[in-house]
Amino acid sequence: FGSELGIAREKKAALDALDRDGTAFLNADDRHFSFLQQGIAAAVKSYGIYEGDVRPDRIERISLDGSLFVLWGRQISARVLGEHGIRNAMAAALVGLTYGLMIDEVKEGIETHRDESGRGNVRVTGGVTFIDESYNANPLSVSASLRFLEQIRTDGKKVFILGDMLELGEQSEFYHRKLGEELKTTGIGYLYTYGPLAHVTGIEVQKEGERTVRHFTDPDELIESLRGEVLSGDVILVKGSRKMGLERVVNAFF
Repeated sequence: FGSELGIAREKKAALDALDRDGTAFLNADDRHFSFLQQGIAAAVKSYGIYEGDVRPDRIERISLDGSLFVLWGRQISARVLGEHGIRNAMAAALVGLTYGLMIDEVKEGIETHRDESGRGNVRVTGGVTFIDESYNANPLSVSASLRFLEQIRTDGKKVFILGDMLELGEQSEFYHRKLGEELKTTGIGYLYTYGPLAHVTGIEVQKEGERTVRHFTDPDELIESLRGEVLSGDVILVKGSRKMGLERVVNAFF
C-alpha cells in the first residue's frame, strides 16, 4: 500500500463501494477517521476509547490479568491488554449492539473471548513475564503497547522488543523515529530492536543515553542475549509486524 495514508485510501475505496443499505464501522480514534467517513453513502457507526458512538464509560483497571471497564453501566472484565485491546472490544460491542444483541449478551461475549496467539497473550516462565504482541504492528498499536508496558508495576526490568513496522512506505523512517521520541518519555529502560527500521527507533533512543539499547540482525542472537540478561520479575513485551517473525523469540522460552 506504500504508506499509512495508502492503507487509509484503500480502506476508503472499500467504504465508497458500500451503498445506502450498508453500514461502516469505524475507529473514531483513528487519525484518518474524518477522511474515511467523508462522502460515503452507507451509515457510519463509530467506536473508540476517547471518541465514538460506543466507548467505555470509564476504564477502571489495565493490568497483566486483563482490563476492567464500564460500558453502558455494565462492569466488564475482559482478557484484553491495554487501551488497544479495549478498543477492539468496543468494535465488537458496536457490531453486536447494531445487529440486535443486548448489552448483557455483549458483556458475556467480551468476557469469554480469548485472543489468538501473538495478539496480547501473557506467558510466564521462571518469574519472567512475556507479553506476545508479535502478530502485527502499526504506529497506533505500538504506541498503545508502550503505554501499557509503562503502566505495569514490577520490581524487575521492563524490556521492549521491537521489530520493524512494515507497509508504511515513504513515511517508515519518520514513524520509527517518532516512536523513539515517544519511548524516551516513558519509564521503559531496555529496548531491543530487530530489523533496519526498528534500528532507526533505537538510534533515536540512544541519543538520550539513559537507556539500554541493543540492535540485532539475527533473531537467534537476540534470544541468546535475552537469555543472559532476564531475571525473575522482568516484563518483556514483544511487538512487530507479522513478517518479522518475532513469535520465535517468545517461543524460545517455552
